Amino acid sequence: MQSKTAAAAAARLLLIAGAVIVALALPTFRAHAGGCPEHPEAIGTGRTMIVDPTALHQVGTEQYAQTLPLRDHEVVLTFDDGPSPLELVNADDTAAGPLQFPQDTAVAEIDWEIERDTLLDLMFDAVKNDATFVFANSIEALDETENDISVTFKDGSQRSFALVFGCDGVHSRVRKLRFGDEKQYTHFLGQYFSITIVDELLIKEGTTQIYNEPGKFVMLNAYNNKTDIVLCFASEHEIPYDYRDEAQQRKIISEQFAGQGWRIPELLDKVEMSTSFYFDKVCQIKMPAWTKGKVALVGDAGYCASPAAGMGGSLAIIGAAALAGAFHKHRGNVELAFQDYNESFHPYIETVQAGAANNLDVLIPKSEDGVPRGSAHP
Repeated sequence: MQSKTAAAAAARLLLIAGAVIVALALPTFRAHAGGCPEHPEAIGTGRTMIVDPTALHQVGTEQYAQTLPLRDHEVVLTFDDGPSPLELVNADDTAAGPLQFPQDTAVAEIDWEIERDTLLDLMFDAVKNDATFVFANSIEALDETENDISVTFKDGSQRSFALVFGCDGVHSRVRKLRFGDEKQYTHFLGQYFSITIVDELLIKEGTTQIYNEPGKFVMLNAYNNKTDIVLCFASEHEIPYDYRDEAQQRKIISEQFAGQGWRIPELLDKVEMSTSFYFDKVCQIKMPAWTKGKVALVGDAGYCASPAAGMGGSLAIIGAAALAGAFHKHRGNVELAFQDYNESFHPYIETVQAGAANNLDVLIPKSEDGVPRGSAHP
């Protein structure tokens, strides 16, 4: 039986499961609303405004003070994962023109784009002295009681926490343990993709090139003497694979793109020799609620919008701010904060997910008619 001292200690502990942006973002919002009492000179997050670009077309094109209801001394910090200017290329590597999205597609302007690793380093430095980080371990079991939630880890250790936040990605272990099997919430969008980062420029730095064939999409994004190689293909049916088996995933990509045009043979060689490789199906996570008992999901674990949204990092940070804002609004009342988080944030997520799904046919045309002129074949 847990002692009163142990129970009191557990009541002050929060477990954030995950090693991604949102897991680092949540501790940074502990000083949410009102700045940092111990450091009055620091800028705190006073409030979070979720902006719908379809409703405020001028956002990002004029002074924020003229387009958003800012209060005195408030400043705006925006995040955007969008790439550099997009250029379509032909199979002979000549420019075919810019990529055109449907007229009703919301376009977010890029104020500052921070490389993912740089952003993670910045966030880690901001919280490393205020949180305990545990690596090479994972959650095996969750046992919720009236006063706390007991967590059993892979190494056999056990600890009790007041709350558990699952920030562990689209294949969330926390979600599986607390909410049920992944299949209940995963919505397959008919595509698969891989991302490889190589330490060389394959195109001009600061540019992005796109190549399409029916059922295929290739993108090169160059920055900081590196290039992202994105390979994506359409599939009517889900392909069985182990998301932990990288060799199997590399084979799928190699087979899908064998014999394709443009620079694809060269790019496949780059992918084969690389040490940086990620593969998964293009999907969305849709859940009626992201909270249950003393557990909450944040980021891809609860509402992955798919890479087509271009907002993975942004949604992680916005979601963390939304959850922190709910706790501040309800003065730490867990039940009310969780209810607020579910109700107020769901409409925004639904809009983002709908927009991402609409972009898929533009990125991967299903037939020759959908391929921009000159970009499919020599």
